Amino acid sequence: MKLNNIKAAFFDMDGTIVSFTTHKISDRDISAINKLREKGIKVFISSGRDKNNIMKVLDNTLKVDGFVGMNGNLNVIGDEIISEHFMDEDDVRFIVDASKRLNFALSLFTREGVVLNLADDKVHAVHDHVEVPIPKIASLDELDLSKVFQMNSYTTRAFDEENLVPYMNNSVFKRWNDDFADINSKKTSKLKGINKILEKLGIDIKDTISFGDSENDLEMIKGTGVSVAMANAMPVIKNAATYITKDCDESGAAYFIENYIL
Repeated sequence: MKLNNIKAAFFDMDGTIVSFTTHKISDRDISAINKLREKGIKVFISSGRDKNNIMKVLDNTLKVDGFVGMNGNLNVIGDEIISEHFMDEDDVRFIVDASKRLNFALSLFTREGVVLNLADDKVHAVHDHVEVPIPKIASLDELDLSKVFQMNSYTTRAFDEENLVPYMNNSVFKRWNDDFADINSKKTSKLKGINKILEKLGIDIKDTISFGDSENDLEMIKGTGVSVAMANAMPVIKNAATYITKDCDESGAAYFIENYIL
């Protein structure tokens, strides 16, 4: 059965259309997603990545109408910023202080870019895994902590739950890696970013589709009209999705698009 009502599609990147094996988007995925736009469907990336790292992967081969960046904290159509959201300053100050006291790696996402306090073994392992350059290393004390979009801690879930989560009432930790967490405001998510985009475009959420694989995709997977989990997705994502497609490494997004939309 073809899905004939889709007007906008939202794609997570890492583990969904960007392979952890090749660190690229497959030619088949690029072709299928570009055909969605030819069909008149709006196409957006919905990622934990910042703008620079989103655009670097797209590399002018995958054409999109905009993106939901940093898990819904920066939402863009074309070159227009539709909305942006910053984290609670008290939570940011707490974790910056904790990173010095407990000596763990922490990166902060700001308008000027991403800054990392130190590069330990966890940092190197995570960035090798996704083939994303290690951010600039500098003191976090010099940053405007009231204007932080998102943070990444290079820590385990057990460490976070003991040392960080109980003291950060306005933030949420989401992960796709055992040694890494996206930290965002509780007031935002990929789904909330999507809703800002849809409001601007005048598109109903029931006429949307999303593709994802990990914890930071959960609200999006639950909230869009149709949702697709990759075969390699976390169980919580598979349980919430409308459909399950093939693995990212098998161009699962393209497989679904070819069979259910085009």
